Amino acid sequence: MSTSFGLQTKGLSTGYRDRKRGERIISKDLNVSIAPGELVMFMGPNGSGKSTLMHTIAGLLPPISGEVLIGGESVAKQSIGQIAKMLSLVLTERITSATMTVEDVVSIGRYPHIGYLGKLSEYDHKLVAEAIELCNLRGMEQRTLSELSDGERQRTMIARALAQQTPLILLDEPTAHLDLPSRLDVILMLRRLAHDMKRSILVSTHELDLALSWADTIWLLDREGRLTTGAPEDLVLAGSVEKTFGNEWLGYDSEAGEFVTRLAKSKVIHLEAEGLSYIWTKRALGRIGYDLATDKQPDTLSVQVKDGVWHLTQGSVHHTASCIKDLVTLINTIT
Repeated sequence: MSTSFGLQTKGLSTGYRDRKRGERIISKDLNVSIAPGELVMFMGPNGSGKSTLMHTIAGLLPPISGEVLIGGESVAKQSIGQIAKMLSLVLTERITSATMTVEDVVSIGRYPHIGYLGKLSEYDHKLVAEAIELCNLRGMEQRTLSELSDGERQRTMIARALAQQTPLILLDEPTAHLDLPSRLDVILMLRRLAHDMKRSILVSTHELDLALSWADTIWLLDREGRLTTGAPEDLVLAGSVEKTFGNEWLGYDSEAGEFVTRLAKSKVIHLEAEGLSYIWTKRALGRIGYDLATDKQPDTLSVQVKDGVWHLTQGSVHHTASCIKDLVTLINTIT
């Protein structure tokens, strides 16, 4: 079996077939791949067809045309049992149970290999224990799902997928219900598992900041079903993030690495500051509709940050603020 790619699509078109309406193509002629040891994060606007592509890759939807290959083998030619040995799937639904323990759930990952009525061998127990260890769940084996935090529960589902021993792991919004530290923890764990275990991992997500920071490759699917792929930095430099998510009122600032509104800023203000004070004061002023003046005029509203104090002047009138929140309040009061 070829292992040059964990996942490869050839001329893949996704969509739906309906007897009355015929074919409805969502994405057309996709040729992408994921290498063993690669973490790919998959993004796009709502309604762009991310779920359709994920379901097609997983064998849950038949392709309109083309094929999906995992380890060089066509998914369409495999039985459900064989597919379960090729890919593991972690869905976004929150699963709770008052009776199933962490060990019980992770052990489910071995069912494609032993059958639902089969008994775990010493080797199977070893793989379950390794998956629990790799997902930082040691000591939680006998805790039930209902006793876990959202982050611990998600790590349990990932451990189950890991115990399944498949070359490809698909995850649908694995950080959806998590707080910020847990979201970062999950993504860093997936990156480590991909690299250390040589698994191909595809993550569908809305977390652009995490994708730009930690993905090896990003897939961007636009509203027309066109898929653009590349290193995070290359996609930013090419303007692909802006093209995929931007609209008439929202744009992407490639230098700042953040989305900005396209609302016209009819007001100007002069700013004198350095370092972080300059960066965050500028952000606050932009949020309330101000562009920075290129030079200081006598009647121009002016802000100077000095020794942790914000000095606001206009002509002969002078005010001070001890923080940016108070500065914004002052500006809104006098203008």
